[in-house]
Amino acid sequence: MGLRGQLAGAGVALIIGSAVPLHAAVAASGILPNSNNATNKGMAGAGMALPQDAVAVSENPASIGVLGNMASGGLSLLFGGAEIDVTGSGSGFFPLEEGRTDGEERWFQVPAAAVTYAATDRLSLALAAYGYFGLGDAYPNKPQSTCPPPPASTGTGVFCGGTLTADFGAIFFTATAAYEVLPNLWLGVSPIGTFTRFKLQGAGFFSAASSDPDNVSNNGWDTAWGHGLQLGVHYDPGPFAVGASWQSVIDMDSFGDYAGIIADRGNLDLPAVWRLGLAVPVTERLDVAIDVEHVQYSKVEGLSNEFVNPLVPGNTLLGEPGATGFGWNDNTSLQFGAQYGVTEALTLRAGYAISNEIVPEDQVLFSSVAPGSIRQHYAAGFGYKFSDSLVVDFGASWSPAEEVEGPNNLSPDQQLLIALDSLELALGLSWRY
Repeated sequence: MGLRGQLAGAGVALIIGSAVPLHAAVAASGILPNSNNATNKGMAGAGMALPQDAVAVSENPASIGVLGNMASGGLSLLFGGAEIDVTGSGSGFFPLEEGRTDGEERWFQVPAAAVTYAATDRLSLALAAYGYFGLGDAYPNKPQSTCPPPPASTGTGVFCGGTLTADFGAIFFTATAAYEVLPNLWLGVSPIGTFTRFKLQGAGFFSAASSDPDNVSNNGWDTAWGHGLQLGVHYDPGPFAVGASWQSVIDMDSFGDYAGIIADRGNLDLPAVWRLGLAVPVTERLDVAIDVEHVQYSKVEGLSNEFVNPLVPGNTLLGEPGATGFGWNDNTSLQFGAQYGVTEALTLRAGYAISNEIVPEDQVLFSSVAPGSIRQHYAAGFGYKFSDSLVVDFGASWSPAEEVEGPNNLSPDQQLLIALDSLELALGLSWRY
């Protein structure tokens, strides 16, 4: 099956975040999924230069130039479980309860949809809505002997504020145009509108170290709108194809209800993303794809700012510009995938992805509520063509638990170990009209 041989794939974004309701969970690259559709999910995120469904527009707006008229959509599920393990009795500002605490095992459902239209031989248009960024975790409300007595704390929960839950998710709305500027060379542009939600509970203990104590925790869902831009290029001269895209920082409104815990007064922009992909038909039936993705967490204060002890007089308080964030590094991932046409109807897929560790060892305390420690993905999937118009795809990706261990920033003689594993399932449907 050549690069143009199966353009009618099925699109279901396995994403962090959902539409209504919008949920979130940590996944491949911190708060970024390793793919937004079932075809690429079955290849561990690879396939940017091998567009096979309309949801491919989420990764490269230029890719719609080779898709024709297509509508894709579906549902993805993400299952994840986190843990935090504390060793050492602790002392100092805020020792945690020694021992292991398992987070709740949670399912997140994520819909996505896109439609493409070939307006002329050289101009293609698309509309899409898909979840994209997110994080989330929940730890139980169990007694903690190290907590301050009430009313300074509830005496329960990891952070002494009862059940600890953090949820964040974003959904993107895009309108796209792609134009063939030279034979087989397409340029694309997508203005982006973004809706996000955030909720934090169980962290009220940190109000004492906040610049805005009333807007730290337990304020329910807060929402914010934002905007950005994505540019892309797709070149398919045959037999190979290449694709590249850049997505700007998404400029978001602030979460006023959490301006006392999120750095820069609750402003949580979404990071810029760069992608590069190559696809090559090895045989008539076998295609291979290699993608590189780089996420610039370092440009977002709430995600990249390193820990600054807000309990030390004179230090920056939580919520202020320059205040404590997750301390995350930029993330670069390599994704390798292949698909094989067993018959004219059935295509099998497999893939592997690996990325650098984004959580430094000295930043594990705040990252415990969003343990973006996953580094590897093992994936498999298939597509089945019921007719020239209808294709169904399925992709699954498993990420083994990755551990990051470092000191408790508020009790240096304690060691904290955080870990997360996940299973991702994506089912999609595409219709060529």
